[in-house]
Amino acid sequence: MSINLTLFPTEAPAVIYFEDGTSMAIDPQKEGNFQLPSGSFCTISSTAGGEESNEHPPITGEEFAEAMISFWKGMAKKFREEMQPTATTY
Repeated sequence: MSINLTLFPTEAPAVIYFEDGTSMAIDPQKEGNFQLPSGSFCTISSTAGGEESNEHPPITGEEFAEAMISFWKGMAKKFREEMQPTATTY
């Protein structure tokens, strides 16, 4: 079973990274349709700029995965810190 997803037109190119390591580019101002197998996930990211702009060049799937791992580790650390019990003295 799969889920049909639609990515509505974006202002900039977008890349969909699938959990199996594949990716799919979506042109700006175009609607993108794809299927996602049940129980799997994907992440959608913009392809940041190019040489003519002041933005970063597009990243590879591996660089994106490393950035996401770093992001989620940071979120986990923040969550653990917020969940630490605090001692109250009277």
